[in-house]
Amino acid sequence: MNTPVVKLARHEDVAVIEIDHKPVNALSKAVRQGLLDALFVIAADPCIRAVVIHGGQVCFIAGADIKELAGPLEAPFLPDVIAKIDALTIPVIAAIDGVALGGGLEIALACDRRIASPRSSLALPETRLGLIPGAGGTQRLPRLVGIEWAELIIATGEVLTAKQALGIGLVDVILDDPLQTAIAQAGATPKRRLSAAAVPQKREAGLSDRFLPFRQSEPAAVAAVALVRDTLALSFQDGLARERDRFLKLRDGSEARARIHLFLSGKAAFRHTGAVGKERRVASIAIAGSGKRAKAVAALLRPSGLSVSIGDSALSEADLIIDVADDRKAAISLRRLASLAKVDAVIATTRARSLDRLADVFGRSADSVGLHFRLSSRRSLVEVTPTMQTAPEVVNAVLGLIRRTGTQAVVTRRSGLVGERLLAACRASADDLRRSGVSYREVKTALFSCGLPQLQSLPASGKKSIDPTLRNRLIEDMAREGLALVSEGIVRRSFDIDLIMVHGYEFPYEDGGPMWASGILEDRDASTVAYDHTTTKVRV
Repeated sequence: MNTPVVKLARHEDVAVIEIDHKPVNALSKAVRQGLLDALFVIAADPCIRAVVIHGGQVCFIAGADIKELAGPLEAPFLPDVIAKIDALTIPVIAAIDGVALGGGLEIALACDRRIASPRSSLALPETRLGLIPGAGGTQRLPRLVGIEWAELIIATGEVLTAKQALGIGLVDVILDDPLQTAIAQAGATPKRRLSAAAVPQKREAGLSDRFLPFRQSEPAAVAAVALVRDTLALSFQDGLARERDRFLKLRDGSEARARIHLFLSGKAAFRHTGAVGKERRVASIAIAGSGKRAKAVAALLRPSGLSVSIGDSALSEADLIIDVADDRKAAISLRRLASLAKVDAVIATTRARSLDRLADVFGRSADSVGLHFRLSSRRSLVEVTPTMQTAPEVVNAVLGLIRRTGTQAVVTRRSGLVGERLLAACRASADDLRRSGVSYREVKTALFSCGLPQLQSLPASGKKSIDPTLRNRLIEDMAREGLALVSEGIVRRSFDIDLIMVHGYEFPYEDGGPMWASGILEDRDASTVAYDHTTTKVRV
């Protein structure tokens, strides 16, 4: 028997709606239907005087089910659920304990009061997927926190802590037990529909400067800012209609589809098979080495919340040792580390290509893994390269650690090889175009439109629209090389190529990677996905 993902309970005259859809209470079709059913029951019961909506501990609602966003939308739609909340004549309180993101925050905004725990975080991150809030977020948020804060929060997708949210009025109070407080205070909560509120006239100087770059380069952020400002001129219902229309158009656009592809692929890349029932614990990290590279790796890993040290002092106690020696010293360094490391420690090297041979030399093949870091201020990538004998639980432990840092990881058989070969393919394709008579300036502009600063020895000749033929030629040649890498077993799936090139080599995020942009993804255990190049011009 299936456990309901939405539960309705009574605490005297207070109805409590609990979303219980692990792991993150995503707003799947089943959750939306469960919410709507519960709201209909509540609306028909005259004995209920107030409603509390919560998602248990750790998570309120983490937003839409992104897998559903990638396909046709199915009823009931989130705006219908939120309209039902808004229509209730009794007070509704959101008890937020954990993350309230995207549609989850839009549900909270439809409530009359928002109580958060200190560990809560709130955001409308849809612009990061090339979308905008599509269920009232652009219309309710400015009526609560003002135009400037709403523009900033929506255009950037920034995540606010509970304290930050309280400071701007996004939540009403922070308490350790928001659920019990909400139940106790529900009956005394007045109705305060944001749909009926005026936009406050307060101004926050300087906020616009923080999201100005988004206006120039992100269509979703441009649309979001325009919709927020529409609240000064349009009625709430007219603003909702315009928001929904813009949301649906963006959702069907190429940029949103590419970003959703990367989001889903990025999550899938952290799933490594073969370690069922086994687990390798990593709680402390020691970086063997010094200098800028060691410091950069340490800076990347510290957001994981684990203990990270540089130098030899913690080598004997660390669960993971990362060697940053260069290739010439790798064998000597790894032998030394193996002699110092505790029995169950994971030993990683950041440089050696011949990892299987080296692992055999110091006798710790099952505990050994390669890590190839590509670090930048915009996006970073870690290629995780197991030996032929690396234990699956070791790979999972390393992937779990990297995931906690917010950095993208991809498992490969040869670290750095994907980038090298795709760059070489792109370079060879550009040379072929030049030999066929295409001007240097046109080839350079096409290269510039593909990102790939490693191939740009000279700046592009200004931003302009180009015929997509040249650009598509470069991308298709890169994709052919990508398919060869998949067939050789260097990576397992085509989308791994996209993740490496986008996060490690600055291929444009809005294009989804060369495999996606080329028109065909051929993956093991995945169906072919076609991408339609219908634009007549390419924005450069």
